[in-house]
Amino acid sequence: MINLTLSLISLHYYGNSPFLMTSNNFHQKNYNILNSRFSYFFSNILRFNSRFNYAIKSSEFSHALDTAVIVSNNDQVTSHQLLTSTLIFYDGNLFIEHCKFKSCASQNPGGALHANNINLILTCNLFTRNTSPICGAARIMSCFQVKWLGNAFVRNKANYNGAFSMDPATEGSLFKIESTNISYNEAKKWTGGFRIDMTGGEIQNSVIEGNFAKVTGGFFDFSWTPSHRDVNMCIFKNNSAENRAGAVCAFHLMHSSKYYKVIFIQNKCERKPDSISIDSVDTKIVLDESYFDGPKETQIGMKFGYSTFEITKKTKFDQSESSIKKIANQIQKNNNKILKEHQCID
Repeated sequence: MINLTLSLISLHYYGNSPFLMTSNNFHQKNYNILNSRFSYFFSNILRFNSRFNYAIKSSEFSHALDTAVIVSNNDQVTSHQLLTSTLIFYDGNLFIEHCKFKSCASQNPGGALHANNINLILTCNLFTRNTSPICGAARIMSCFQVKWLGNAFVRNKANYNGAFSMDPATEGSLFKIESTNISYNEAKKWTGGFRIDMTGGEIQNSVIEGNFAKVTGGFFDFSWTPSHRDVNMCIFKNNSAENRAGAVCAFHLMHSSKYYKVIFIQNKCERKPDSISIDSVDTKIVLDESYFDGPKETQIGMKFGYSTFEITKKTKFDQSESSIKKIANQIQKNNNKILKEHQCID
């Protein structure tokens, strides 16, 4: 048998062994979990070998009290190793579409999803109220290709990286986040929203709102040259922190990014700047046709010298919310169109 498909599974308050396991000796190459519900598990739900491809669609994982799904390249997984995160994938391809991850908890990184060494495609998924000491909803490690569209990360909590973090396999990893909502996530220490290491890529038509942490409320960007990041038509709103910017912190030396038609509004940082902070040297951030609701002196800044904000003439500071409503509506219109095309919303 080459393919295995399971659908319409409903399991509630399951026991101390996995519902499904695979190993190197299995002949199936592709595994599909469709239209299923798993809740209040005390052990793994699925435990897969990383040689294969996996698709999880229109399913729900909630209140997982231990690792819900593991995919690794090691058949000899000890009971201690099982106490990791909800999903762990070490190789192959993983597609997750139209799924919900709710109130999953882990004592290890990634409250709901931990993916390693894969091509990761996430489309129209909801991650909400998941918790972990590191990466409340998801931890993505050593991925070669990441494509996210129409996902929502809402009200997840951690000590570090309230929603998620990514550390791709290489500087040249293919990376794109589109039409994603990252809102009301919280970290007790660093990065209320999300963190991305090493790679560049694109973030577009996304909303980063209401995230909070002691250090950097919204987005902690740890990428560096030769990687370059483009952030296009996004909204950073009402993110807050005590230190290193309310909305965005560029932390690594030789960082390079461009913000095009991005709105920064109601972001706050006790020690300033409120929106974007460069906390490294030899860094360049381009602000093109972007809008801030406060003066330049409080909205952007750098901890050291030897870095540059390149600000085009179309970038405006001290803008009222009503004056930037047009571009905000355009971003929302683009989002709704994309989400409807992929059936993320009606």
